[in-house]
Amino acid sequence: VALGRARGARCEGMVKCLPAASRPGFLAAALAPALLDRISARGVDPLTHMVSLSPVRRHWIMLRRAMWGWGRGG
Repeated sequence: VALGRARGARCEGMVKCLPAASRPGFLAAALAPALLDRISARGVDPLTHMVSLSPVRRHWIMLRRAMWGWGRGG
């Protein structure tokens, strides 16, 4: 989980540098922090148990990134 968070932060920093027209291709990456939070909170092994977000939560996270950009957290 720690490695996933580190890679997610690195990805977010790189996406900020992309042209605005290319950023929508990376919206799915915005879901990673919420999924990692869910894995940590439940204490499950991600290799043996499926962890998911509700469709509304997934949509909300991606909508926030699309509307307000990658400069903000969460």
